[in-house]
Amino acid sequence: MKIIKEQIVSWKWIVATLPIILFSFSNRHYIQFLEEKNHITANVWDFVLNPLNDPYLMVYYIFPLIVFISSIYINRTFDYTRLIRLGSYKNWIITKAKRLFLMDLYLIGLFLAAILTTAVNTSFSMEWSDIGKVNESSNEILYTLESNFSSPFIALLLQIGLFLLTVLTVQLIMCVLYAIYKKQSVLHVLNILLFIFGIAGFKIIPTSLLFLETPNYSNR
Repeated sequence: MKIIKEQIVSWKWIVATLPIILFSFSNRHYIQFLEEKNHITANVWDFVLNPLNDPYLMVYYIFPLIVFISSIYINRTFDYTRLIRLGSYKNWIITKAKRLFLMDLYLIGLFLAAILTTAVNTSFSMEWSDIGKVNESSNEILYTLESNFSSPFIALLLQIGLFLLTVLTVQLIMCVLYAIYKKQSVLHVLNILLFIFGIAGFKIIPTSLLFLETPNYSNR
């Protein structure tokens, strides 16, 4: 982890959590509105899972940010001397994937901490709160999660697992492309295409072709 932090991830990336914190505060106000409107009580899971599963936050900000950081890391740390020591491009790709996985864990932990800062002074329970029982169009995320998972902790683990799997798959593709072309511009083009594809998933692709959408983590 120390190597990864020295090369690409540092305290400066805390600045990247500011939009997440602002988004989470907005979510907090909405949850409090639901509490007052329905005379129910929320718990910490409502404040964490709602922004963490919001498709716009994940697809339009967190996912592109991690992919962008990954492209910088891959380009900055490529070294022919290191490649010769590893013996092959295959070993280089595997090594980079392991480093990128550690970086992903670091960034996800940072983003979770940012979300948790907006959940202070809220009750804690390992069970779902009554907020998830509110079937309203603006509360689809929590309603869907509570309807499909017996525990909010399981929903959190699966969300993080899905995100890590998706990001690591993209990072492996980036490593392969860089090994072939050795140009950062190729990675930037991939980043742009992924972002456009994410937009298309919400605006263009019909619901009959959900399998083509960029993962939106809202647990359809």
